[in-house]
Amino acid sequence: MIRRIVRNIKRLGELYLKSNIPRSAAALAYSLTMSLFPLIICLYTLLGSNYERMLQVLELADNFLSPETTRYLKSFLLYVANNPNPAMLAAALALLLTTASAAVRMMRQGLTEIRGEKGGVGLRAWFFSFLFSLAFVAVLYFGILVMHTGQRFLELVEKALPALPVSRAWNWLRFLVLGGLVFLTLWGLYALTERRRERRKGAASGALAATAGIVLMSWLFSVCIAASSRYPLVYGSLASIILLMFWLLLCGQLIFLGAAVQVVLGEGSSKKQEKKE
Repeated sequence: MIRRIVRNIKRLGELYLKSNIPRSAAALAYSLTMSLFPLIICLYTLLGSNYERMLQVLELADNFLSPETTRYLKSFLLYVANNPNPAMLAAALALLLTTASAAVRMMRQGLTEIRGEKGGVGLRAWFFSFLFSLAFVAVLYFGILVMHTGQRFLELVEKALPALPVSRAWNWLRFLVLGGLVFLTLWGLYALTERRRERRKGAASGALAATAGIVLMSWLFSVCIAASSRYPLVYGSLASIILLMFWLLLCGQLIFLGAAVQVVLGEGSSKKQEKKE
C-alpha cells in the first residue's frame, strides 16, 4: 500500500515536470484574468442589473481572495452599475466568449500533454471551447440563483420554525454548492477531453482531488494574505491584479494536477486488468 502511494506520488512528479504544468497554468491564469471582468458585467446584467445581489456574489470571494482584490472587484462593479451601457455589455460578452474559450483551449491543450496525446487546435476544438464557455457561464448563473433562492427558502423555514437556526447554516452550505459546481465542471472537462479509444477511469477522483485542493489552497491563501499587510508596498496599485493572477495560477496548477491524478489512477487500473488477464 505504502509502496503504491510512493510510486503514484513519484509518477505525479514526473507528469508535473514532463508536461510543463507551470507553463500551462500561467497561460490559463492570464486567460482567466482577462475573462473575469467581462464575466462580472455579464452576470450583473443577467441578475437584472441588481447591484446588491451582485455584491453578495462578490462577497463570497472574501473567503478566497485577498481583501485588496475583493475591494478592487467591488469598485469595478460599482463603476459598471453607475455606467449602464448596452455597448459595454456587447463588448463584455464578446470578450468573455473569446477569452473564456481561449482558457478552455489552454486547459484542453494542457490536459492532452499530461495524457501524452497529440491534440491540435482545429475547428472542432474552437467549437468545443465556445460551447463549454457558454455552458460554464450558464452553470455559474444557475449556481448563483440556487444560492440566492436557497438562502430565501431557509429564511422562510426559519420563520416557520424559529427553533431551527437553519439560515445560519447557509453561511457554509453555499460553499458546498460552489464546491459542487467546481467538481461537476472539472469532472465534465476531464471526461469530455478524453479520447474515446483511450478512456481512463478516475475522472471523478481527479476532479475530487482538484476541487479539494482548490478549496484548501484558497482558504490558506486567504489566511496568509490577510496576515500580511506589506504586499501593497511591493506591487503598489497593481497588488490586487498580481494577487488575483497568483491565485488563478495556483488554481490552474491544481486543475492540471487533478488530470495527472486521473492519469495515474488510470494507469494503475490498467496494470491491474493486465495482471488479471
